[in-house]
Amino acid sequence: MTDQVTRDRQLREVLEELSAGRLMTGEAFTQVKKLQDAAVAEAAVESPGFATRRTIKKTPGGGIVAGLILLVIGGIFGGVGGFFGYKSIRFELQGKQVEGKVVRMIHGGGKSKGSKPVVAYQVDGKTHEIEGSISSSPPAYKQGDKATVYYNPADPSDAQIGGFVERWLFPTIFGGIGGIVFIVGMAMFFGGLLRKLFGSPLNTADLEGSRFTVG
Repeated sequence: MTDQVTRDRQLREVLEELSAGRLMTGEAFTQVKKLQDAAVAEAAVESPGFATRRTIKKTPGGGIVAGLILLVIGGIFGGVGGFFGYKSIRFELQGKQVEGKVVRMIHGGGKSKGSKPVVAYQVDGKTHEIEGSISSSPPAYKQGDKATVYYNPADPSDAQIGGFVERWLFPTIFGGIGGIVFIVGMAMFFGGLLRKLFGSPLNTADLEGSRFTVG
């Protein structure tokens, strides 16, 4: 049978995969739920009928630790999204606009089929170039297209290509994921804290975000 140590190791592996971006949030929760179900099934074999007459002893701090990990991950994603968002807002409020032209496309290496533009623009008679941050297939631009450029008046080489994809895609993705993970982490953290302080009989809610051992 799968023991507590193995389940804890598997839980840590799931969280590591989630933090590394190799596992989607929904898939991570599915795997955690499977580990919880397996723990309950194992306990039921060892002590039939325990669910109606026994109280599960949860490893102290299990839900709290998992919640803290998700809070950290959510905070990191949110911070990255906030950084990109701040950059776009700064150009919106303090930057100036100029019309540029796509002078060439950069194609992704390897198996990537995406391309991103390189836009040339002029400020005070001097030509600058800026490389797009997003590769897409089909590409958002083609060579010869016109593109709005936001630039820093104090340093015209500090610039950003206009358009939602270039300016707001990263803030939306990182901010959205970070917000969802952070909220889930808060729920797990405070739920685990309340269970640790006051305890509760076994019910469906108790199975969420906890590790189990049978007393």
